Amino acid sequence: YTAVNGYLDDISVEKIGEFETNFIQFVQSSYPDIIKTIEEKKVISEELEKKIKSAVISFKQSFIESE
Repeated sequence: YTAVNGYLDDISVEKIGEFETNFIQFVQSSYPDIIKTIEEKKVISEELEKKIKSAVISFKQSFIESE
């Protein structure tokens, strides 16, 4: 989702694996409802997409600041 929607465009290629691993952990701990909804509904609704975008933006900012 993050790569296809351009969220990784400004992340160096060397850091993408680290970003992905840490993002998944972040979502599991901070936004568990995102994973649960995807597993149950198998569809990304407009409401769920807003939550995903919020999670990506929040995590990405902290990831960039920690570099």
